[in-house]
Amino acid sequence: MEINRINEINELVQLASIADMLDNKNVQTMIHTIALDDDKELTEDTREYLTYNALGKITSPNPFYPPPKGNEVSGEIKLGEAIESGAPFGLGIKEITQHILLAGMSGSGKTTILYNLMNQLLKKGIPFFCFDFKKEFRGYIRKSDDVLVLRPENFKLNPLRPPEGINPLRWISIFSDVFCHSTSLLEGSNSFLLDKVYNLYKLWGVFDGRDTYPSFLELDKILQHVYIPLSSREARYLESVRNRLKSCVLNAEKMLKCDRDMFKDLMERKKSVIFEFYGISEHVASFLVELILTKLYFYRMAKGRNHSENNPLVVFMDEGRNVYDYRKEQNIASGIPIIDTITERIRDFKVSLTICTQIPSEICVSAKSNTYTKIMMRLGNGKDISDMARCMGLDKNHEQFAYGLEVGEAVVKLAGKYTRPFPMKAPKVDMDKDVSDYELEEKMKPILAEFDTKPVIAKQLYESYIDGLNDRRRTKKKEEKISDIVRDLLTNIFTSPYVPMSERYENLRLSRMKGKLAKDFVIENKYVTEINIKVENSVYNFLVLTKKGLSFCEEQGLKDKDWNEIVGGKLSFRHKFYQNLMKKYLVQDGWTVHFEHPVIGDKRTNVNKKVDLVADYKIEGKVEKSIAVEVALSNYEVYTIMNCVDDGFDEVRVVCRDETARKRIEKDIYGAIDEIDRDFVIVQTINGFLNSLPQTP
Repeated sequence: MEINRINEINELVQLASIADMLDNKNVQTMIHTIALDDDKELTEDTREYLTYNALGKITSPNPFYPPPKGNEVSGEIKLGEAIESGAPFGLGIKEITQHILLAGMSGSGKTTILYNLMNQLLKKGIPFFCFDFKKEFRGYIRKSDDVLVLRPENFKLNPLRPPEGINPLRWISIFSDVFCHSTSLLEGSNSFLLDKVYNLYKLWGVFDGRDTYPSFLELDKILQHVYIPLSSREARYLESVRNRLKSCVLNAEKMLKCDRDMFKDLMERKKSVIFEFYGISEHVASFLVELILTKLYFYRMAKGRNHSENNPLVVFMDEGRNVYDYRKEQNIASGIPIIDTITERIRDFKVSLTICTQIPSEICVSAKSNTYTKIMMRLGNGKDISDMARCMGLDKNHEQFAYGLEVGEAVVKLAGKYTRPFPMKAPKVDMDKDVSDYELEEKMKPILAEFDTKPVIAKQLYESYIDGLNDRRRTKKKEEKISDIVRDLLTNIFTSPYVPMSERYENLRLSRMKGKLAKDFVIENKYVTEINIKVENSVYNFLVLTKKGLSFCEEQGLKDKDWNEIVGGKLSFRHKFYQNLMKKYLVQDGWTVHFEHPVIGDKRTNVNKKVDLVADYKIEGKVEKSIAVEVALSNYEVYTIMNCVDDGFDEVRVVCRDETARKRIEKDIYGAIDEIDRDFVIVQTINGFLNSLPQTP
């Protein structure tokens, strides 16, 4: 073979090597053919093809190139090695204190990294708390005598006892926030719970300086005896709070049945603790974790930063998705979750959080934005990979690399010493997973005996309080001359006046027979009068409170200005019904609605009035169109219409009950106002208004 041909073939082989195409069967066939037959055209085509692919490989290197070298990513707590360079990867204690987010599907190697971390912390004498939902960490009782593993029945926790140094009055508010955010209760339930816990503290003598606190069980029992009318708002708050409390008590009664819990002793021991929440429902376990973190934060805050400086603590959450659920941040009505604030500030007191998750796309923003170290292992779907790539600042090539991660491999992004992402391999760590409940119980028995927990003691004062609640409830029922159903019906009429009777029966969960009996009773006893209102092709039946009915509702603690005006004759029920019906339709169409809007009198009328309804249509916060609507059930409203004409509205509508009234009122208005633009002032029936709402800009 000629020297030139040998050189040409060597050149092609070298290009194929650079292009990483030596194993490509087509390339192998082309080079073999050229070696056997001096085909100049094929040689040139092959050289051009391989050159193109080699250049592409050269200009698109490994997305993580260059990898970290030497000690660029090393630290005293060793977690693995950088892939390719083999550089040691680890974190310093200060870096760990700034929190870690560890994401990976089941079997990806997350738990192995946690084992590695815990082993090194134990060797360095740094304590940790671990929340274990799957009994994966109890093997540490065979590794160290300094690890305490607490099963739910052996752990004592009183949510109502504040951490040492925290004022009880302040703790009521903190506890209520934690409980309500964790269990998805809104502000009304929060206020209701706060009030009940405050009364319970008073009953126990907490504000008198007694070091005795009620437990969840006492709170639950007292709420069982609280009497509130079923149709009132407080009844809904009571039901919501009791349902959550009952769930906690049923799941963790032995844990929660105590006055003095184990929290203070655990903090003073400065030893590692594994809290096993296996067998407890996810939502209750989430509340317990949030509560412990909250107690930990406020305990450290009360002790001061000097105390924390020499006492670092690392907290591991084997699955943080329930605690850091993104839906909690999206619930605007309940405000910012307290766990978000704690995550941001607890690092100031040398407490580190390591948050693990299998589904990072369901983790809230605070957990992602407040973590110094982010580690992405193999994940189950593209949504989670993209979510982690976004919060780690990875590009498309980095993200694509993550799809090929093997068990124990991860992509790491630090917020400090090394700012480029890099892939790493974690070492395999073995852990005993065959520790039985019996072995654990025997090992922990002498340690648990050292804790000073105070059981709940049934107090005569408490029992007397319950008896008093029951007496008041019985007395109140005895004094009532009407049934619970009738009372609930009247209360419902007061709180929801514009609901037709058919819908009201459904809301009260009354059968037609029971509903009719209650309705007949309140009409016969003159608590209400009956009125029918026709809208479009339907006739709606309403019950309107009389003076007697209003007095009864006010005795229940209910107050409302509109009802006083309706019963006192200043307003008609039909008038208010039209107002609310029109508001409902307008709001659905994007308008902002105000009732009883003042309009300024002019020289013609010299009378200042209020128009029944003003609707504004806003675009980017600016009012683009404003209309006035007057409900005209008498001739007197003509003065208000005259004022609206001069008050700068884009349109004025006058709404009346039927066609006969429309013609009469239209004649009055057009006769009173000279040269009026009939497209500007429109007189129509209620049906006409609902079928031809004002046009939006």
